[in-house]
Amino acid sequence: MLPRLTIIGAMKRGTTGLYRYLAAQEGVVASRKKETDFFLTPTSIAQGLSWYEDQFSAPGQWAFESSPNYSKRHLFPGVPERIAQVVPDAHLVYILRDPVKRAISHYVHSVSRGRECRSLAEALLEPGSNYLQTSMYHYQLMAFINYFPPGQLTLIDFTDIVADPGASTGALMARFGASALTDESVLSRRFNDSAEKMQPSSLEANLKRAIDDRRVNALLRRVLRPLRKPNGSLKLTDTENEQLWGLLNEDAEALRGFTRCEFASWSV
Repeated sequence: MLPRLTIIGAMKRGTTGLYRYLAAQEGVVASRKKETDFFLTPTSIAQGLSWYEDQFSAPGQWAFESSPNYSKRHLFPGVPERIAQVVPDAHLVYILRDPVKRAISHYVHSVSRGRECRSLAEALLEPGSNYLQTSMYHYQLMAFINYFPPGQLTLIDFTDIVADPGASTGALMARFGASALTDESVLSRRFNDSAEKMQPSSLEANLKRAIDDRRVNALLRRVLRPLRKPNGSLKLTDTENEQLWGLLNEDAEALRGFTRCEFASWSV
C-alpha cells in the first residue's frame, strides 16, 4: 500500500497532532515511522520502494504519512518531483499558522533540543534564516503547484485544528469515504506544545553536540531533564518586529493572493 494522503508540513504547525488524530481512526493506516522523509533527498529515496511500502503494511482502507521536512525547499530541493514520480495521485495537506508564531515555535523547539544557542533575534533575523524560510508558505507551496493540481492540495489553518480538531480530522476522513470518526478520545490531547518546552542545561547541550546520536540524545534528555530551565519570555523589540514583518510580509501577501484567504488573525 502507498499513501493516499501526505502531510507535507511544516514544522510547528500541528502536524504531529493531525497525524495522531488520523492514526487513531479505524481503517486508516499511519506510516510506522511518523516522519518517513522518504522523498527528502536522493539518498533517502534510494532506500527503495519496498522499504517505503513496508511503512504501510498494517491492514486498513487507506494510508497516510506526515513528513514536515517536505516543505523546506530551501534545504531539500526536489521533493515535489520525487513524490509525483512515485505517488502522483497523492493528496497533500499543508498546515498554515501565523508565520511569526511558527518561526518562534520552531526556534523554541531547536533550543529545547540543544541545537540553538543564539538569541531569538539573532536566529530569526540572520540572512537566509531557516526559521523564516520555513514560514514563507507561498514560496514553499509554489514548488508543489508545479507537480500537483490545486484539487490535490488541502490547506488547513492551525487555529482550526486547535479550536476543533474533530472537524479538521473529519473533513480529511470524508475525502476518503469515512463518514464519521471512530475514535474521538484522542482529540482532547495536545502534542508538542512549545509552551512546555524547557531550555537544556549547558551540560546536556554540549554532550548532544559531541555525541550526535539520536538514541543517546533521547536518553540524555530524560536523564538530564531535572537540570532544564524555563525558556523564559521570548520577545523582540519594536525595531526587530518591524524587520521581521518586512521579511515575511511579501510572501504572506502572495499567499493571500493565491489562496484568496485573508488570514486576518496573522501578525503579518
